[in-house]
Amino acid sequence: MTMDREMHKWLVRNGANFISVLGVACALAAFAYQLKSDWAPVALGIGGSLLGAFLAAFIVNLRRFASRPRVFISYAHKDHEFVVKLAEDLRDLGIEPIIDRMQLKVGDDIHAAVDEMIDKADYFLVVISEASKTSSWAQKEIEQANKRGKRILPVVLSTSSIPSNISGVFYADFSKDYKEGVSQLARTFKK
Repeated sequence: MTMDREMHKWLVRNGANFISVLGVACALAAFAYQLKSDWAPVALGIGGSLLGAFLAAFIVNLRRFASRPRVFISYAHKDHEFVVKLAEDLRDLGIEPIIDRMQLKVGDDIHAAVDEMIDKADYFLVVISEASKTSSWAQKEIEQANKRGKRILPVVLSTSSIPSNISGVFYADFSKDYKEGVSQLARTFKK
C-alpha cells in the first residue's frame, strides 16, 4: 500500500500527538506501578483511555484513506500534461488516480500490468482527445474496462473525438471549461 499525500500530512500533523499520548500513557503506567496503591488502577485507566482514544482516531482515519475510490486513467501520451493536472485535482477530491506510466516498472509486462491496474480500479476514466481517437492502445484499454464491467467515465477534451462505443455515455466536458469538467467529475464521486 502506498501512502498518499493527504494521509502523509495527517500522520505528520498527528505523529507528535501520538508520541505525546504514548509518553503520557507510559508515564502514568510507570507512576501507577510505583504507587502500588489504590490510585494505580486510576492512573492505568487514564493512560489506557488516552492511548485508546488516539488509536481509535488513527484507525478511523486509516479507513477513510483506505476507502478512497481508485480511478484508472486511460489516455494518449500526448495528453500527459493534462492527465498529471487532472490526477492532482482528483487527489484533492479524495480520489486515488492510477496512471499506468507512473506505476509501471522496468521489466513489467505492460499488458498484464495494465490489466491488473484496471482490475484494481473502482472506475475507468478515459481521456478523449484528438490524440486518443487514433490510439489503438486507448481503444484496447476501453475494451478491457468493458470486459471487466468497469464504470467508464469519459473526460472529453474534443467533442468531435468521442468514439462510437461510448457515445451514449454522459461525459465530463473539459473542452470549454476545465473547472466545470472537474466539477462534473466531483459530483460522480460524492457519496
